[in-house]
Amino acid sequence: MLYDKRWEHPSEVAPPTPTNKPVEKWRLILRKAAAMFEGKARWIQGGFYGKERESYCAVGAINVAAGFRPAECPSTSDLRLVHAALAKQIGHAGMGDARTIWHWNDASGRTREEVIAVLRAAAEQEI
Repeated sequence: MLYDKRWEHPSEVAPPTPTNKPVEKWRLILRKAAAMFEGKARWIQGGFYGKERESYCAVGAINVAAGFRPAECPSTSDLRLVHAALAKQIGHAGMGDARTIWHWNDASGRTREEVIAVLRAAAEQEI
């Protein structure tokens, strides 16, 4: 009979590996909106979209990332989750609607970099 010295010691059980759980759509929308501003899209204040090509406020970029027109504000479950995550991230938990995000976007002193960072952080948090 064959023998191997390793058989004398119980083998260690490998820790479970994380499952490849799909990412929720609302997180993908936030990431895509952030990526738009990191790419060629221009961030603006004072409107959903600008006269220049690919110019959006945060809400306009979110709408486009979700597959809608910039000024279209449908009430889908994914967009409600996006707005709730953003509202929580900016300190307005429970006030998650497009108007809250729009006012935050248009605040004096707001920067493109800040909008990108908040979109990215909101995508990673638990709501």
